[in-house]
Amino acid sequence: MRQLLDKGIDFTPHQVVGDDVVMADEQMLSLVSAAWGGHSKPIIAVVQSRINSIGREILLTCDALEVPLLRKVVIELAAILTDFERYAGELERRKAAGKEDKTTY
Repeated sequence: MRQLLDKGIDFTPHQVVGDDVVMADEQMLSLVSAAWGGHSKPIIAVVQSRINSIGREILLTCDALEVPLLRKVVIELAAILTDFERYAGELERRKAAGKEDKTTY
């Protein structure tokens, strides 16, 4: 837990069951969307590097009981990329909805 806290990740029970911290904060949503929009290739490279590392672990050192868990980890890492896409799409949707609201009055 200390390692997560040192990285700024709140893993307390209220946060784990709480809201999506990106969707709940307009500024954070904008920052995440901008990061994805301007830096998707490096983000993909970081996730790919971690997946490659886990893949090597699966192939070279894991026993059969560990493989399903590590496969789940790989799927979750790949889902981070989907999250970035979803956040960027949500920001665009909100911007479009805001423009529509302004033009209807």
